Amino acid sequence: MSSFKEMERRVNAYFAQCAAENVFPDEAGLILALGISEEMYNAYLTKDKRRYIPFRLCLENARLRRESILVRRLFEAGKRASPGLIFLARLPENGGLSEADIQAATHGGE
Repeated sequence: MSSFKEMERRVNAYFAQCAAENVFPDEAGLILALGISEEMYNAYLTKDKRRYIPFRLCLENARLRRESILVRRLFEAGKRASPGLIFLARLPENGGLSEADIQAATHGGE
């Protein structure tokens, strides 16, 4: 990736495309949209090199956006939330929601 701005532009374009197609913006799709390898994606997230910090923050924000989308969908579905949606919400790359978080979202904290 040549610059942080380029990554940010591609991330935003990917989320916009997913919204237009009404599909969940998954991690694999994001990696493909960025045009990088999974190895490079993981390097951005894990290496402590100073030059990677802006890229890591961009990817962490993308994870938070995915988590936010899932929480909203869980809240909208309520007790009718599908097992697939709950599974996605529990994945670490989507926020790794706990059982208590999912209960609060689907049952209003009951």
